[in-house]
Amino acid sequence: MEDSESPRRVGDLYEQYVELDFKLSEARNRRNTIAAEMASIVKDISTGKKTPGSNASALLDEKIKRRQELVELGRSVKECVSGLEASLATLTDQLYEEARHIPNISASDVPVGDESKAEVVEMVGHVPKLEAYDHVTLCQMHGIADFDRASK
Repeated sequence: MEDSESPRRVGDLYEQYVELDFKLSEARNRRNTIAAEMASIVKDISTGKKTPGSNASALLDEKIKRRQELVELGRSVKECVSGLEASLATLTDQLYEEARHIPNISASDVPVGDESKAEVVEMVGHVPKLEAYDHVTLCQMHGIADFDRASK
């Protein structure tokens, strides 16, 4: 692949990544919503068995039916989340692999080597002269802590 195609390919992969990440986030939110509804129904079922009356029995049957629907829906959403996570991991690997091929060329006047070779080109503004204080002094200055009372 040509060097000029690599940035374009990275851009395309990134767009796919963002779209897939959004879908994964929505699927996770859906899974969490199902789990919250399931917890509510389980609580209602456990307390509903103690409630006497014919109407309570019908409501309990509806809750049990809804719980079973949520179990099946939860399984399918869980599989969807797992698939999306696997796809996202693969896409992330592809994105980083493709990005590695984009050259990161420094300017010609940048010194080669570690930070000891670095040069200050320009200072903007001024460096403030600050006194260093320990945490005890700072707390006492700002009235945050009362060390005298705490030590009693």
